[in-house]
Amino acid sequence: MYRILLVEDDIEFRSSLVDVLLAAYPHVSILEAGCGREALDVFKATSPDLVFMDIGLPDTDGLDLTRKIRELDPDARVIILTGHNSPEYRCAAETAGASGYVWKGEPSRVLLGLVGATS
Repeated sequence: MYRILLVEDDIEFRSSLVDVLLAAYPHVSILEAGCGREALDVFKATSPDLVFMDIGLPDTDGLDLTRKIRELDPDARVIILTGHNSPEYRCAAETAGASGYVWKGEPSRVLLGLVGATS
């Protein structure tokens, strides 16, 4: 089964995104984490196929966490999912090893397209 790890501290946003993803892809498994420590534990235990990573987490920076995940698995696909829509953040995401960058204000079809392209 295709596994997605959703790392997002905003519970309402995370829940909405889970609903959107499961409506489009009912056969995926969605794993959730609300902080960096939890995300790293889930990643190590499950080796998800795709990670959606928020930049602003309560205990760490999502870009630093992306680097750690990529150190654990150089082939890991991490998509930065953030409210920051600027070239500086996009560049920082790329430097951290992210496979992509999605602004939270973009339509959900962008997110769904990312899952469809990688599953």
